[in-house]
Amino acid sequence: MSTKKRNHHYVWQHYLSPWTHDKKIWCLRNGKMFHTSTENIALERDFYKIKAISQRDIEFIKALASRQHFGALNELNDWWIGTFKSISDLYACYANNEKQADEVAHKLEVLVHNFEEDYHEIIERTSTNYIRIELTH
Repeated sequence: MSTKKRNHHYVWQHYLSPWTHDKKIWCLRNGKMFHTSTENIALERDFYKIKAISQRDIEFIKALASRQHFGALNELNDWWIGTFKSISDLYACYANNEKQADEVAHKLEVLVHNFEEDYHEIIERTSTNYIRIELTH
């Protein structure tokens, strides 16, 4: 069974790597300097956890996106909104029903916590190949 991820990186670790030495980076947080790996910085607990999406949220997102995009991109945006809304709705159904099996509950928890983090991880992993190709030209 998958493990629920709690520490989500909001800065791509590959982006931070040029500032490392021996895979460590110096950081300044709350006035204190410390030396650590990129695995331990630029992360927040449950940063990408999917939150409940209201109809008002959907209307706001669509209004904002439609001003800048049109055609196929709006269709893609609608698909993403629907995907996130479905996950949000499914989780709400589970949370409001006390008779759910432990396995279903765990799978939903994993999905709600991991979906966006995993998606961004795929983008980052794929992007490094393109960056390497561009740097060799």
